[in-house]
Amino acid sequence: MPAKSKSQQRLMGMVHNCQKTGKCASDEISKIAASIKASDATDFAETKHKDLPNKVKAESVTFREYMLEGYYTKPAIDRERYTEREGLEGPFSGDNGKVYYYDPKEGKYYDPDTDFYLSHDEYEATQHSPEKRTQLMQQQRERDFARRR
Repeated sequence: MPAKSKSQQRLMGMVHNCQKTGKCASDEISKIAASIKASDATDFAETKHKDLPNKVKAESVTFREYMLEGYYTKPAIDRERYTEREGLEGPFSGDNGKVYYYDPKEGKYYDPDTDFYLSHDEYEATQHSPEKRTQLMQQQRERDFARRR
């Protein structure tokens, strides 16, 4: 993997030298050298300087954002009430908590509560908008983060 900046290439050059000779410029370099494979350090160190920036600005992603990114939990399905049905796929929970089955022969979704079939467009209309889904994911992240504390 090539280095992304000149400063990263220089650092990995020092790490590579530390691994190769055992002479480390600092304790920090020796810690990095112990935590990285020699082949990776070599790949970074061999990157040519041409067209590389001096430094790359780090993206500011907090640990909390990194660990809790992008999911929310749908309501659980009552497995006693909604059992498997022959010829149908499912049951599965929609975004709104309703339970649906998919009928591959009809190419439609079956709602057992109303005993109606829904086309794909009708099914999609019952699901959350992207904005609502983002809001639910944020709420789930907050709950998970609070629980992990």
